[in-house]
Amino acid sequence: MISSEMVANEFVMAREKFKEQGLEVTDIRYINEEFIFLVEKKS
Repeated sequence: MISSEMVANEFVMAREKFKEQGLEVTDIRYINEEFIFLVEKKS
């Protein structure tokens, strides 16, 4: 089982990476021991 702290850390790191590419994280999933980020292109 993953901790909420681990989820928060992954989310913050991913959000910054996607932000640099002009994308915004809209949702996060944890499936089969991997994080899946749903993103939208910022206008």
